[in-house]
Amino acid sequence: MKKFNLSKELLLNGMLIGVLSIGLASCGGGGGGGSSLSTSLPFGGSGPSTPTSPGSSSSSTPTSPGSSSSSTVISFSTNLYAGTDYPNEPIVTVYIDGQPVKLVADTGESGVVVNSSAVNIPSSDIYSSYTIYDIDGIPAGTIASATVCLNPSITNSCVVMPIGLISATGGDMLPNGTYFASTREAQGYFGLSSGIGLNSSVIAYNDLSGSSTTGLSYPTYLEWQYGINSYTISFYPLSNGYYSDVSGTVPIGQISFGVYNGNSNTLISYTVDPDISQIVATAIFPSGTASPTSFTGYVTFHTDISQNILNTEALETEIPYFSFSQYEDEGACANYYGFPSNIVNSGFVISYILQNNDGSFQTESFTTEPSLSFCQAGIPFTLMEGITYGYGYIGTVETFGLSAMLGHTFTWVLGTSGTNRGFVQDIGISP
Repeated sequence: MKKFNLSKELLLNGMLIGVLSIGLASCGGGGGGGSSLSTSLPFGGSGPSTPTSPGSSSSSTPTSPGSSSSSTVISFSTNLYAGTDYPNEPIVTVYIDGQPVKLVADTGESGVVVNSSAVNIPSSDIYSSYTIYDIDGIPAGTIASATVCLNPSITNSCVVMPIGLISATGGDMLPNGTYFASTREAQGYFGLSSGIGLNSSVIAYNDLSGSSTTGLSYPTYLEWQYGINSYTISFYPLSNGYYSDVSGTVPIGQISFGVYNGNSNTLISYTVDPDISQIVATAIFPSGTASPTSFTGYVTFHTDISQNILNTEALETEIPYFSFSQYEDEGACANYYGFPSNIVNSGFVISYILQNNDGSFQTESFTTEPSLSFCQAGIPFTLMEGITYGYGYIGTVETFGLSAMLGHTFTWVLGTSGTNRGFVQDIGISP
């Protein structure tokens, strides 16, 4: 077994975050030992700006190094499991400084965030002068430097990167609005969004100096160091058609990393739209009536969100005579597993059309679930396709959560040069 012996100097200010040096030493050495791999990962520089706290005068995000430091590029993978905290929760085990931690596999966030009580990080690697705030502006934790691996025995799966350390009771940080309580199975999230400082909860502020810094996604640092520029999430078919009730020890899918060597023409542009500061694709929602009218909007894919969240305009386009009073399940479904009252009735096929890079189109679809009778019967489940909420006419992005992604394979491809290096550019979707 191999262990990363870290020599770290992390100067977190507005312009420079310093250099992290990696030394690979044998297990049990603790400090010395010969080094079989030595490289530097600059996390600072003059990258794109990120939000700063009130009164802040500067901020920075990491910039990529000039070239990858390893000529040995290998692929690796690990299993995903169904979590026990809420339905449609994808869990991945990640090793942080050699310690296994269960996190939500989260394609909607950038950065790694973990309950500070779930890992033991050396005090020299914790930068307590920097503060991470929760969504309500309350101090929730700080930032640290750690070695993050999917498989500690595979060198190319390990990177040194900033992570967020969050108090178990100090931050409303999880996607469904709950704390990183020690009683939960998931002790944080494994952000995979790979945007340029966007959708990140690893934004730490030094209120005295007015500076800030942002921790990016694991795939970004993986590309910067090893040239591994894609990751794929595959979900296995559900045992009962559109739902299943599986044990937390049974794999529900797999996440794998490697170098993309497929046909880029079949990919779909999936990158940051500067007007809305989100990573999105453009989709057409076809009309469900004889009218030729369709709805075109932005869509995003978030494994961290249990359900699909669609604008009323999209629902009205596809479902004839749609209205909240006619087509939303109340009663049993409204209270079942915490479903709100705006859950769309079962049986409606929602289609959306995406344009590939070669100009061709592909159509994806799902059927809304569950039925009122399913809810009334109180059937247990851990995974379900088609759970869909309507949220009125507010918003600019349609969100496809895990309930639209189950049963499919998604591939994210990152840029390999220039300012886009290490950041997602395209997405591929297959059955």
